[in-house]
Amino acid sequence: MGNVVTRLLSLIMLLQSRSSWKAAELATELNVSERTVYRYVAMLDEMGIPIYSERGRYGGFSLVRGYKLPPLLFTAEEATVLYMGANLIRDVWGQTYDDAVTAVTAKLDNVLPDDLRQEVARARQSLVVSGLSRRDYRPWEPTLHTLRQCIGDRRCARLQYRGFARQETTE
Repeated sequence: MGNVVTRLLSLIMLLQSRSSWKAAELATELNVSERTVYRYVAMLDEMGIPIYSERGRYGGFSLVRGYKLPPLLFTAEEATVLYMGANLIRDVWGQTYDDAVTAVTAKLDNVLPDDLRQEVARARQSLVVSGLSRRDYRPWEPTLHTLRQCIGDRRCARLQYRGFARQETTE
């Protein structure tokens, strides 16, 4: 592992995986020196990650009981992209994906810290997507579902359809 951030995240994951780790064990797992493990523990402590350490023969490092790293961590830009993308889908597809958009944005709201959620809200207010026509795609939900299945299964599909403003059928 070449990156310090990657190693710090790996260290947290290791500490979550069992109740206690010796510095030598962590050093072996992370492929670093014991001294580096102590530096990383100090860095995590500075970041507010609650690590408990006990000296001595039977000591070691552990996360404070009950602490869990959130499953996903996003930058402000990544979270903005996710919110904007979800709302773009709602704007374009209307009711078809409304429940999914509501669910995904609720999940994002649940995992994002307050300061990041506020930063995303500011970004969303300043970015506008326009010129998209909104249609009710509910009548085509079964067809869209079938097409998504075909794409997932890498199968071809033959489709006959009539455009919104056309009378003739297209294949």
